[in-house]
Amino acid sequence: MAISRNTQAHLAKGDFAALEGEWLSSLEQDPTDLDYFVGVARALVGNGQEGRARDLLEVLDEQLRENGQWAARLKLLKRAGTLLLPADKIHPTIVSTLGKLYGDRGTYKGLFEAVGLHRAPQDIPKTWEKVDRLETLLSFDVGTVVAMEGKGVG
Repeated sequence: MAISRNTQAHLAKGDFAALEGEWLSSLEQDPTDLDYFVGVARALVGNGQEGRARDLLEVLDEQLRENGQWAARLKLLKRAGTLLLPADKIHPTIVSTLGKLYGDRGTYKGLFEAVGLHRAPQDIPKTWEKVDRLETLLSFDVGTVVAMEGKGVG
């Protein structure tokens, strides 16, 4: 869900307490609705409320971690990591989240090394390219069902 008219009205009025209540209500309904949460956080930053946006994103991040929703957390980091975390904490958090999400796969560690996720931790755009490459490789992991044109499912 995108930012609702109600949320936009709260932002326009500067009624941040009501906005926080709406955020918490949305968090109870669907903590994976990143369009809403990231949109509201960016709108708050646009209104000079960087600290409030970070605090609300931290609440969302905590909820995702408690529920074990690692894929959603990884998407949150990609879309709003710079709002949520200091620059030096983004790479270790990405790596940790990947470990929670894919660490139980036998080929994860080798593929992690192969794509070079351990190198250049300060270059976050490059890190996301490596994450995409890792996820692509893991989609063809042993035991994964794939459909090959002309050959069927294998």
